[in-house]
Amino acid sequence: MSRLGREPLVHFVVVGAALWGIHALTRPADEAPPIVVDEALVAGLERQHAQRTGRPPEDPDQLVDDWVREEVLLREALRLGLERDDPIVRRRLVQKMELLLAAAAEPAPPDDATLAAYLAEHADAFGQAERVAFEQAFFARERHPDAEAAAQEALAAGEPSGDPFPLGRVQSPIDHAGLAGRYGPAFAAAVFALEGEGWQGPVTSRFGAHLVRLTTREPARPAELAEVRPAVERAWRREVRERRTGEAIRALVERADVVRP
Repeated sequence: MSRLGREPLVHFVVVGAALWGIHALTRPADEAPPIVVDEALVAGLERQHAQRTGRPPEDPDQLVDDWVREEVLLREALRLGLERDDPIVRRRLVQKMELLLAAAAEPAPPDDATLAAYLAEHADAFGQAERVAFEQAFFARERHPDAEAAAQEALAAGEPSGDPFPLGRVQSPIDHAGLAGRYGPAFAAAVFALEGEGWQGPVTSRFGAHLVRLTTREPARPAELAEVRPAVERAWRREVRERRTGEAIRALVERADVVRP
């Protein structure tokens, strides 16, 4: 038996579709299931009203009457096939079905072995990228006609102080993407290319000119499961859910009687 055939969700969809088809074929065309108003329905309507308005309904009977009217009109609209001609209604029904299939496809909680295997297979997505930390002396273009020249002079003079900088003088460990997001791609590329100790630069950013002194460089390394378990589980669940939902939809498509030109 193929893996598709072994999936419980696929069995659920196929068997459900088959039972619905048998029932539709054996029920008279003019027979419709009764509209049942029970205690659970009334309680649900009252709860929805309270959530929507912040207070209990003044006339519960009217609430039920409104629901019955809506249900009758809905059934009549479906009987006439009105949903087929309205793209908005059609898309909404498709979305509801997709949500239903996705909910049925939700996997059971995974064990550590499952997540460890997933992490090993997707190590690049969860590993820690190379990071650098540095101290900087900033030279604002608003204060210096030539910020780069001012930085060069400060570098030649010894210990540079620079101007006040909104992001601070000390940058804690940060990866290339994070640094590019704060300072711009060119600045990040230049800083990660620096080697050795001591003040270097100037390196320009969208803010001005910077002298940079690297304090630490952390090489890239794979992540341990304990560090990233929540993120790994979210990704694993999403992948399993999408795979199972896709398989269930394909099973429905394969069962459909599609006539092509």
